[in-house]
Amino acid sequence: MTFTSKLLGNIDLSLLVTFQMVLAEKNATKAAQKLGLTQGAVSKQISKLERITGLELFLRKNNGLQPTASADELGDAVHTALGALLG
Repeated sequence: MTFTSKLLGNIDLSLLVTFQMVLAEKNATKAAQKLGLTQGAVSKQISKLERITGLELFLRKNNGLQPTASADELGDAVHTALGALLG
């Protein structure tokens, strides 16, 4: 799947920032701590992003979260988009 700027442009920026942190940490609790959020808030944001995109982004494992191939692809697009926005 190709993630267009139109799709990413219609998503709340906070969802993308949270997604990028969870992708990097592979753990919702660690991502939440770094973002100053609760683990529940991070989980809700990831669930919302999954509903918006129609993709399963992470597989829940005993030792954290495993990104799916879709998450890796979306991660590349989010990295590029946030880099352009945040310089």
